Amino acid sequence: MAKERKVYQELSARIKARQNCIDSGNTEWEPKHLAIMEDIQNDFLPSGSGFDRGSIVNTRHSDKLVIETAYHVMDDNGMYDGWIDAVVTVKPSLIYGIEISVRGTFGRRQDIKEYIAETLEEHLTATIIWDDGTKRYVYP
Repeated sequence: MAKERKVYQELSARIKARQNCIDSGNTEWEPKHLAIMEDIQNDFLPSGSGFDRGSIVNTRHSDKLVIETAYHVMDDNGMYDGWIDAVVTVKPSLIYGIEISVRGTFGRRQDIKEYIAETLEEHLTATIIWDDGTKRYVYP
């Protein structure tokens, strides 16, 4: 049986494995790790429902996850009222598993900052498993 992992664990492992491939000159597996990371990013990170530009994992860090996202804000009338760009940093925590911080220009919309953090935490802590049939990660 395939091993279950959290989304953040698999992303972190793939970032590190890809960097190891780059450092060692392994040109066979480096693009494979990148492709799997992109699949996880597209399949399991927020997209739509305000996260209309999706969420992009920065692959330059192996000690933390840095995720760039944007939230499409609506006004009180339900009309789109601009974008809030955010950078979400995810660090390991011995007590909580992960700690999430969100940076961006939120102004009076601090509730959006909290919503982004909560939504990313929910997506990142979801359990996934490798499916040999589709050669992709899926929810168990």
